[in-house]
Amino acid sequence: MEHAIKDEIHVKIDEDPAFFSSLRERLEKIIEDRKAKRIDAVQQLKLFEQLRSELRGHEKAAEHVGLSETAFAIYGLIAEPKAMGIAEAKGQPYGQIDEAKKERKPFTSDV
Repeated sequence: MEHAIKDEIHVKIDEDPAFFSSLRERLEKIIEDRKAKRIDAVQQLKLFEQLRSELRGHEKAAEHVGLSETAFAIYGLIAEPKAMGIAEAKGQPYGQIDEAKKERKPFTSDV
């Protein structure tokens, strides 16, 4: 499963660099934790399953927030950085737009 996830990330990273780089970092962290015996094989498999489901749900994430896949990828690059650690998930899950920021009006000059 590890190799299949790595391969899919490698193939698709140019489509949405923010999303797939985040997944790659999380995959590397899982592998590192397993090698250091911080997690067991069962927990590693569960984390791989979670990554795989996120990979499969990527296409629907853009649709869910009402953006094209290209616009969604750009949003991922310019949005605030999100920490995607194994033990802690800070920020919003990938694919969810902060509604408060969405409602902001663009800057206009009165000059």
